[in-house]
Amino acid sequence: MKSIEISTIVADEQLQTEQQRSNAQRLELRKHNSKTVMRGREYGLILGQIFLEYFADSRSLHYGLWSDDLELNIRNIGNAQDAYTDLLLATIPSNARSVLDVGCGVGSVAKRLVDLHYDVECLSPSFMLNKEARRNVPGIIVHDSGFEDFVPDRKFDVVLFAESFQYVESYAALSKAAEMLTASGVIIVCDKFKCEENGKSPIGGGHQYRDYLRTCRDLGLECIQDIDLTERIAPNFDLLQDFRQRVIEPAAEKIEEITSYKLRFSKYLFFTALKMILLRMIAKHRNKERDGNGFKRHNTYRLNVLRPCVSIK
Repeated sequence: MKSIEISTIVADEQLQTEQQRSNAQRLELRKHNSKTVMRGREYGLILGQIFLEYFADSRSLHYGLWSDDLELNIRNIGNAQDAYTDLLLATIPSNARSVLDVGCGVGSVAKRLVDLHYDVECLSPSFMLNKEARRNVPGIIVHDSGFEDFVPDRKFDVVLFAESFQYVESYAALSKAAEMLTASGVIIVCDKFKCEENGKSPIGGGHQYRDYLRTCRDLGLECIQDIDLTERIAPNFDLLQDFRQRVIEPAAEKIEEITSYKLRFSKYLFFTALKMILLRMIAKHRNKERDGNGFKRHNTYRLNVLRPCVSIK
Protein backbone atom coordinates (compact mmCIF):
# COMPACT_ATOMS: atom_id res chain seq x y z
CA MET A 1 0.00 0.00 0.00
CA LYS A 2 2.81 2.40 0.91
CA SER A 3 4.60 1.68 -2.36
CA ILE A 4 1.41 2.55 -4.25
CA GLU A 5 1.08 5.81 -2.31
CA ILE A 6 4.73 6.67 -2.99
CA SER A 7 4.29 5.90 -6.69
CA THR A 8 1.20 8.11 -6.78
CA ILE A 9 3.07 10.97 -5.10
CA VAL A 10 6.00 10.61 -7.50
CA ALA A 11 3.63 10.55 -10.47
CA ASP A 12 1.84 13.67 -9.20
CA GLU A 13 5.17 15.46 -8.73
CA GLN A 14 6.28 14.49 -12.23
CA LEU A 15 2.98 15.73 -13.67
CA GLN A 16 3.30 18.99 -11.75
CA THR A 17 6.88 19.41 -12.98
CA GLU A 18 5.78 18.80 -16.58
CA GLN A 19 2.97 21.33 -16.21
CA GLN A 20 5.38 23.91 -14.77
CA ARG A 21 7.82 23.26 -17.63
CA SER A 22 5.01 23.59 -20.15
CA ASN A 23 3.81 26.84 -18.58
CA ALA A 24 7.37 28.20 -18.59
CA GLN A 25 7.76 27.30 -22.26
CA ARG A 26 4.49 29.03 -23.14
CA LEU A 27 5.60 32.10 -21.17
CA GLU A 28 8.94 32.20 -23.00
CA LEU A 29 7.11 31.84 -26.33
CA ARG A 30 4.83 34.78 -25.47
CA LYS A 31 7.86 36.85 -24.47
CA HIS A 32 9.63 35.93 -27.72
CA ASN A 33 6.59 36.86 -29.80
CA SER A 34 6.19 40.11 -27.86
CA LYS A 35 9.84 41.00 -28.44
CA THR A 36 9.51 40.20 -32.14
CA VAL A 37 6.49 42.48 -32.46
CA MET A 38 8.20 45.17 -30.40
CA ARG A 39 11.27 45.06 -32.61
CA GLY A 40 9.13 45.59 -35.70
CA ARG A 41 7.23 48.40 -33.99
CA GLU A 42 10.36 50.10 -32.68
CA TYR A 43 11.95 50.15 -36.13
CA GLY A 44 8.91 52.04 -37.38
CA LEU A 45 9.12 54.44 -34.44
CA ILE A 46 12.81 55.12 -35.03
CA LEU A 47 12.17 55.84 -38.72
CA GLY A 48 9.23 58.05 -37.74
CA GLN A 49 11.42 59.96 -35.30
CA ILE A 50 14.07 60.53 -38.00
CA PHE A 51 11.39 61.75 -40.41
CA LEU A 52 9.82 64.13 -37.87
CA GLU A 53 13.18 65.51 -36.79
CA TYR A 54 14.17 66.26 -40.39
CA PHE A 55 10.88 67.60 -41.75
CA ALA A 56 9.27 69.08 -38.64
CA ASP A 57 12.21 69.78 -36.31
CA SER A 58 10.54 67.54 -33.72
CA ARG A 59 12.16 65.05 -31.36
CA SER A 60 8.89 63.57 -30.10
CA LEU A 61 6.98 60.47 -31.16
CA HIS A 62 3.56 61.11 -29.63
CA TYR A 63 0.54 62.68 -31.30
CA GLY A 64 0.13 66.42 -31.52
CA LEU A 65 -2.62 68.29 -29.69
CA TRP A 66 -4.26 70.57 -32.25
CA SER A 67 -6.35 73.70 -31.77
CA ASP A 68 -8.28 76.04 -34.08
CA ASP A 69 -5.48 78.62 -34.08
CA LEU A 70 -2.83 76.09 -35.19
CA GLU A 71 -2.80 75.35 -38.92
CA LEU A 72 -2.86 71.62 -39.65
CA ASN A 73 0.37 70.89 -41.53
CA ILE A 74 3.58 68.95 -41.00
CA ARG A 75 5.54 72.10 -40.11
CA ASN A 76 3.34 72.61 -37.05
CA ILE A 77 3.53 69.06 -35.69
CA GLY A 78 6.26 70.11 -33.24
CA ASN A 79 4.08 72.91 -31.86
CA ALA A 80 1.14 70.52 -31.52
CA GLN A 81 3.35 68.00 -29.71
CA ASP A 82 4.56 70.73 -27.35
CA ALA A 83 0.93 71.56 -26.57
CA TYR A 84 0.35 67.87 -25.79
CA THR A 85 3.29 67.76 -23.38
CA ASP A 86 2.29 71.09 -21.77
CA LEU A 87 -1.16 69.72 -20.93
CA LEU A 88 0.30 66.44 -19.70
CA LEU A 89 2.69 68.21 -17.32
CA ALA A 90 -0.08 70.50 -16.08
CA THR A 91 -1.95 67.48 -14.65
CA ILE A 92 0.93 66.45 -12.38
CA PRO A 93 0.04 67.26 -8.75
CA SER A 94 1.92 70.23 -7.31
CA ASN A 95 3.40 68.15 -4.48
CA ALA A 96 4.83 65.46 -6.81
CA ARG A 97 8.59 65.23 -7.23
CA SER A 98 9.36 61.74 -8.57
CA VAL A 99 8.07 60.34 -11.87
CA LEU A 100 8.36 56.94 -13.55
CA ASP A 101 7.93 57.48 -17.30
CA VAL A 102 6.64 54.13 -18.62
CA GLY A 103 7.32 53.63 -22.33
CA CYS A 104 9.47 56.75 -22.53
CA GLY A 105 10.07 56.65 -26.29
CA VAL A 106 13.02 58.86 -27.22
CA GLY A 107 12.77 60.76 -23.92
CA SER A 108 10.96 63.91 -25.08
CA VAL A 109 8.56 64.04 -22.11
CA ALA A 110 11.31 62.96 -19.70
CA LYS A 111 13.50 65.83 -20.88
CA ARG A 112 10.76 68.34 -20.12
CA LEU A 113 10.30 66.77 -16.69
CA VAL A 114 14.03 66.94 -15.93
CA ASP A 115 14.12 70.57 -17.08
CA LEU A 116 11.41 71.24 -14.49
CA HIS A 117 13.60 69.55 -11.82
CA TYR A 118 11.52 66.41 -11.37
CA ASP A 119 13.29 63.24 -10.24
CA VAL A 120 12.68 61.05 -13.30
CA GLU A 121 13.30 57.43 -14.18
CA CYS A 122 12.42 55.96 -17.57
CA LEU A 123 11.32 52.49 -18.54
CA SER A 124 11.06 50.78 -21.93
CA PRO A 125 11.74 47.34 -23.44
CA SER A 126 13.14 48.95 -26.62
CA PHE A 127 16.93 49.10 -26.57
CA MET A 128 16.93 51.24 -29.72
CA LEU A 129 14.57 53.85 -28.30
CA ASN A 130 16.33 53.77 -24.93
CA LYS A 131 19.60 54.59 -26.66
CA GLU A 132 17.94 57.70 -28.12
CA ALA A 133 16.44 58.60 -24.73
CA ARG A 134 19.86 58.44 -23.05
CA ARG A 135 21.30 60.60 -25.81
CA ASN A 136 18.49 63.16 -25.53
CA VAL A 137 18.50 63.27 -21.71
CA PRO A 138 22.10 62.75 -20.55
CA GLY A 139 22.46 61.12 -17.15
CA ILE A 140 18.86 59.96 -16.84
CA ILE A 141 18.12 56.50 -15.45
CA VAL A 142 16.58 54.33 -18.18
CA HIS A 143 15.54 50.77 -17.33
CA ASP A 144 15.80 48.33 -20.25
CA SER A 145 12.70 46.41 -19.27
CA GLY A 146 9.05 45.91 -20.01
CA PHE A 147 6.70 47.22 -17.34
CA GLU A 148 5.51 43.71 -16.51
CA ASP A 149 9.06 42.57 -15.68
CA PHE A 150 10.20 45.74 -13.92
CA VAL A 151 11.08 45.42 -10.21
CA PRO A 152 11.34 48.92 -8.68
CA ASP A 153 13.51 49.66 -5.67
CA ARG A 154 11.54 52.75 -4.68
CA LYS A 155 8.12 54.42 -4.74
CA PHE A 156 7.06 57.18 -7.14
CA ASP A 157 4.75 60.17 -6.82
CA VAL A 158 3.64 59.67 -10.43
CA VAL A 159 3.55 56.62 -12.68
CA LEU A 160 3.08 58.02 -16.18
CA PHE A 161 1.72 56.18 -19.22
CA ALA A 162 1.93 58.66 -22.12
CA GLU A 163 0.71 56.68 -25.14
CA SER A 164 2.22 53.51 -23.69
CA PHE A 165 -0.80 52.15 -21.83
CA GLN A 166 -2.18 50.47 -24.96
CA TYR A 167 0.87 48.16 -25.01
CA VAL A 168 0.37 46.67 -21.53
CA GLU A 169 -2.32 44.44 -20.05
CA SER A 170 -4.59 46.92 -18.29
CA TYR A 171 -5.48 45.07 -15.05
CA ALA A 172 -1.93 43.89 -14.32
CA ALA A 173 -0.41 47.25 -15.25
CA LEU A 174 -2.76 49.38 -13.15
CA SER A 175 -2.49 47.02 -10.19
CA LYS A 176 1.30 47.09 -10.34
CA ALA A 177 1.43 50.85 -10.89
CA ALA A 178 -0.75 51.41 -7.81
CA GLU A 179 1.70 49.39 -5.71
CA MET A 180 4.56 51.64 -6.87
CA LEU A 181 2.94 54.85 -5.63
CA THR A 182 3.83 56.92 -2.61
CA ALA A 183 1.03 57.66 -0.13
CA SER A 184 -0.24 60.63 -2.17
CA GLY A 185 0.86 59.29 -5.56
CA VAL A 186 -1.17 59.14 -8.78
CA ILE A 187 -1.24 57.22 -12.05
CA ILE A 188 -1.52 59.33 -15.20
CA VAL A 189 -2.83 57.62 -18.33
CA CYS A 190 -2.87 59.55 -21.60
CA ASP A 191 -3.81 57.31 -24.51
CA LYS A 192 -6.41 56.26 -27.04
CA PHE A 193 -9.09 53.67 -26.35
CA LYS A 194 -11.49 51.75 -28.55
CA CYS A 195 -15.20 52.55 -28.53
CA GLU A 196 -16.50 49.98 -30.97
CA GLU A 197 -20.22 50.48 -30.44
CA ASN A 198 -20.21 51.86 -34.01
CA GLY A 199 -18.32 48.87 -35.40
CA LYS A 200 -14.73 47.69 -35.43
CA SER A 201 -12.14 50.44 -35.68
CA PRO A 202 -9.78 50.30 -38.69
CA ILE A 203 -7.20 52.08 -36.52
CA GLY A 204 -5.33 49.52 -34.43
CA GLY A 205 -4.21 49.74 -30.83
CA GLY A 206 -5.88 50.68 -27.58
CA HIS A 207 -7.96 48.88 -24.95
CA GLN A 208 -11.73 48.88 -24.92
CA TYR A 209 -12.68 52.00 -22.98
CA ARG A 210 -15.54 50.34 -21.09
CA ASP A 211 -13.20 47.52 -19.99
CA TYR A 212 -10.63 50.06 -18.82
CA LEU A 213 -13.24 51.88 -16.71
CA ARG A 214 -14.37 48.58 -15.21
CA THR A 215 -10.77 47.69 -14.37
CA CYS A 216 -10.30 51.01 -12.59
CA ARG A 217 -13.43 50.37 -10.52
CA ASP A 218 -12.37 46.81 -9.69
CA LEU A 219 -8.98 48.02 -8.48
CA GLY A 220 -10.43 50.87 -6.43
CA LEU A 221 -8.85 53.58 -8.58
CA GLU A 222 -10.67 56.91 -8.49
CA CYS A 223 -10.44 59.08 -11.61
CA ILE A 224 -9.83 62.54 -10.13
CA GLN A 225 -9.35 64.16 -13.55
CA ASP A 226 -10.74 63.10 -16.92
CA ILE A 227 -10.00 65.20 -20.01
CA ASP A 228 -11.47 64.11 -23.34
CA LEU A 229 -8.88 64.98 -26.02
CA THR A 230 -10.51 63.09 -28.89
CA GLU A 231 -11.39 66.19 -30.94
CA ARG A 232 -7.88 67.62 -30.62
CA ILE A 233 -6.07 64.35 -31.38
CA ALA A 234 -8.23 63.40 -34.40
CA PRO A 235 -6.57 65.92 -36.80
CA ASN A 236 -3.38 63.83 -36.64
CA PHE A 237 -5.18 61.21 -38.72
CA ASP A 238 -6.29 63.82 -41.26
CA LEU A 239 -2.64 64.84 -41.51
CA LEU A 240 -1.62 61.23 -42.13
CA GLN A 241 -4.22 60.90 -44.89
CA ASP A 242 -3.01 64.13 -46.47
CA PHE A 243 0.56 62.82 -46.36
CA ARG A 244 -0.55 59.61 -48.07
CA GLN A 245 -2.34 61.46 -50.86
CA ARG A 246 0.28 64.16 -51.46
CA VAL A 247 3.53 62.30 -50.80
CA ILE A 248 3.29 58.51 -50.64
CA GLU A 249 0.97 57.92 -53.61
CA PRO A 250 2.85 60.29 -56.00
CA ALA A 251 6.15 58.72 -54.89
CA ALA A 252 4.79 55.23 -55.62
CA GLU A 253 3.66 56.37 -59.08
CA LYS A 254 7.09 57.83 -59.87
CA ILE A 255 8.84 54.67 -58.71
CA GLU A 256 6.47 52.62 -60.88
CA GLU A 257 7.56 54.77 -63.81
CA ILE A 258 11.25 54.39 -62.93
CA THR A 259 11.05 50.60 -62.74
CA SER A 260 9.51 50.49 -66.22
CA TYR A 261 12.85 51.63 -67.64
CA LYS A 262 15.88 49.44 -68.11
CA LEU A 263 17.87 49.56 -64.88
CA ARG A 264 20.81 47.84 -63.36
CA PHE A 265 19.64 44.81 -61.44
CA SER A 266 20.68 46.27 -58.07
CA LYS A 267 18.77 49.50 -58.74
CA TYR A 268 15.76 47.56 -59.96
CA LEU A 269 15.69 45.53 -56.74
CA PHE A 270 16.03 48.68 -54.62
CA PHE A 271 13.21 50.58 -56.34
CA THR A 272 10.98 47.50 -56.44
CA ALA A 273 11.42 46.94 -52.69
CA LEU A 274 10.73 50.63 -52.01
CA LYS A 275 7.63 50.49 -54.20
CA MET A 276 6.29 47.48 -52.28
CA ILE A 277 6.78 49.29 -48.97
CA LEU A 278 4.92 52.35 -50.25
CA LEU A 279 2.11 50.25 -51.71
CA ARG A 280 1.62 48.51 -48.36
CA MET A 281 1.44 51.90 -46.65
CA ILE A 282 -1.10 53.09 -49.22
CA ALA A 283 -3.24 49.97 -48.78
CA LYS A 284 -3.14 50.33 -45.00
CA HIS A 285 -4.14 54.00 -44.91
CA ARG A 286 -6.52 54.12 -47.87
CA ASN A 287 -9.47 53.14 -45.69
CA LYS A 288 -11.61 56.29 -45.44
CA GLU A 289 -12.32 55.58 -41.79
CA ARG A 290 -8.65 56.08 -40.93
CA ASP A 291 -9.16 59.85 -41.05
CA GLY A 292 -10.10 62.17 -38.20
CA ASN A 293 -13.83 61.46 -38.43
CA GLY A 294 -13.21 57.72 -38.43
CA PHE A 295 -10.99 58.07 -35.38
CA LYS A 296 -13.70 59.99 -33.51
CA ARG A 297 -16.33 57.46 -34.52
CA HIS A 298 -14.49 54.43 -33.17
CA ASN A 299 -12.10 55.78 -30.52
CA THR A 300 -11.79 58.08 -27.57
CA TYR A 301 -8.56 59.71 -26.41
CA ARG A 302 -8.39 60.40 -22.67
CA LEU A 303 -6.08 62.04 -20.20
CA ASN A 304 -6.88 60.48 -16.82
CA VAL A 305 -5.38 61.06 -13.40
CA LEU A 306 -6.06 58.04 -11.18
CA ARG A 307 -5.69 57.80 -7.43
CA PRO A 308 -6.12 54.69 -5.25
CA CYS A 309 -9.16 55.08 -3.01
CA VAL A 310 -7.27 53.12 -0.35
CA SER A 311 -3.50 53.26 -0.05
CA ILE A 312 -1.92 50.08 -1.44
CA LYS A 313 1.10 48.91 0.53
